[in-house]
Amino acid sequence: MKALGSMHLNPSSILVVLTLLLFWGLMTGPGFSADSDVTFSPDPYVLLGSDFAQDLEFYTLGNGLRVVLAPQKDLHTVTVRWSVQVGARDEQPGESGYAHLFEHMMFKGTPRAGDGVYFRVIEQAGGTANAVTSFDVTSYYATCPPHALKQVLWLEADRLKHLDMTPDKLKNQVATVLEEKASNLDNQPYASALAAFARKVARGSGYEGLVIGLEQDLKQATPKTMKRFYDHYYHPANIVLTLYGNFDPDQAGKWISKYFANWEKPGKVNAREPHSIVLDLPTSPHRLFDPLAPYPIYMAAWLTPGARNPNHLVHQMIGQMLLTGKNSLLKQRLKQDDNSFMALGMALDSDALALHGIAIAPRSYASKKSVLISLEQILSTPGRDLFTQKMLKDQKREMGLYLRGKLEDPSLVSLWLTQGVRLHANPLALFKQHREVQYKNLSDIMQAWEEQWTEPDVFLEVTGDWKIRWAKSIMQWVPKGTAIWLEDCFL
Repeated sequence: MKALGSMHLNPSSILVVLTLLLFWGLMTGPGFSADSDVTFSPDPYVLLGSDFAQDLEFYTLGNGLRVVLAPQKDLHTVTVRWSVQVGARDEQPGESGYAHLFEHMMFKGTPRAGDGVYFRVIEQAGGTANAVTSFDVTSYYATCPPHALKQVLWLEADRLKHLDMTPDKLKNQVATVLEEKASNLDNQPYASALAAFARKVARGSGYEGLVIGLEQDLKQATPKTMKRFYDHYYHPANIVLTLYGNFDPDQAGKWISKYFANWEKPGKVNAREPHSIVLDLPTSPHRLFDPLAPYPIYMAAWLTPGARNPNHLVHQMIGQMLLTGKNSLLKQRLKQDDNSFMALGMALDSDALALHGIAIAPRSYASKKSVLISLEQILSTPGRDLFTQKMLKDQKREMGLYLRGKLEDPSLVSLWLTQGVRLHANPLALFKQHREVQYKNLSDIMQAWEEQWTEPDVFLEVTGDWKIRWAKSIMQWVPKGTAIWLEDCFL
């Protein structure tokens, strides 16, 4: 037990692995990259404008709704985001998939704005809208021209207060979710085996389910059970409403008061008790069998503290330097051998834990030992000999370039503002973390490395049926040149 204080040869199968991990409930983490010599200022407020923090307003309505107003006059749009602190980790037995299913239902109309009206109004105004569910939160957002803000706020308040959950609408959305599950999980190589493994090792931690839910639970959902779920979590005190973009904060505040302040519904913030996440991880390499897997892959994963932890971004930096960055240690080592088709790095987040993974697709002639030798060489190196000042400087530069690009995305800025309130009761908390991480030194990196990174928390081999396993075993005895020729012919 470990307590904390997860390729095939074509792009579609790579997407499958990523999709699985997303369904397991982890939010996508930073994917830093650097392709130019842009100089980065460590203060994200500079990138957003000198008046950004000064103009920001954060207050709470009488009914408990937390509101963030972040005007940005240089933009041509305004993003409305509201996040409910409920996700798959809050679902009770028999309710798996309810948070995600409710996300679908929120777009199915009200008695005053019927099915389809929400999207039609926003699209006709030239805007876009979407939503996402994770283990921790369900977040809805719409980006529109400033002239449409009043109408969008009315639509958001209307569906929060008057959602129309008829049996026919629910049945239709259950069918839609089950189709999504079949397409993205049940009938994809690697996905089902990895999902079963995740559910086993995470049992009792709150992360043992699938965000998309179990088929039997989804089919048994009724308007009554969904209404009970709605009443428990969808109330003002459990929601953060954020506006970011080109709008008049005084006028927006009046509209918010008009449409949301009269929503009197009792409830408290869904405060999850802080506790260590305990996963039942295997102490030795673990083999999973998946009849749909067309080729064996190896996966190594490290689990580190999640977004609530002040050292979260330090571990993200290590994950980038080790696994996923443009010039990561693993990518540099893999250039020195030819035992793998590819190695795909992954970084995904949640409130309580983060996952950093690598999926390696070996050449047909390569043994497990030969494939993993590069990774083993890195992990056996002491941190003081592994990381350099230049590596840290380059990584900070990559993070800066990532931040510069992301802060040009209004949806991402609205997300960070909302997450800052939800996680730290401060809309600027995530921006401050990205500023502060620029001042971390090698000692901080090496300390975190020694605490969490010297060996993977889990190592998996995912392989197919007996024909795949026999073929792989035989190919390891075939001359290397012949094995490469056969791969070219058949793969």
